[in-house]
Amino acid sequence: MAHWILQANPAHWRIRELFAGGRKGTVWPVRRYRETVAAGDDVALWVCGPDGGVVALGRIIGEPFEGRPDKRLWTGDPAKTTLLPVEFGTEFLERPIG
Repeated sequence: MAHWILQANPAHWRIRELFAGGRKGTVWPVRRYRETVAAGDDVALWVCGPDGGVVALGRIIGEPFEGRPDKRLWTGDPAKTTLLPVEFGTEFLERPIG
């Protein structure tokens, strides 16, 4: 098992909407280490910026695949990319770990 940090830029991710209504899972675009990440690996979700830090902990729940990010949460380039299915078990948006 490995441990990974997923980065979220608030200019492209609607992080609050990700966790609204108790939602825990999504797919996350990755550009590097596509061949290394695996189901069962731990992840920490890092939000960049002046008030940033780790805002959630979770796990990769499936193998990487090609697709498009969720348009409801992602405002970046809609091009196809490698996606990781992730599920977050703990979130702490109001008190990020910096």
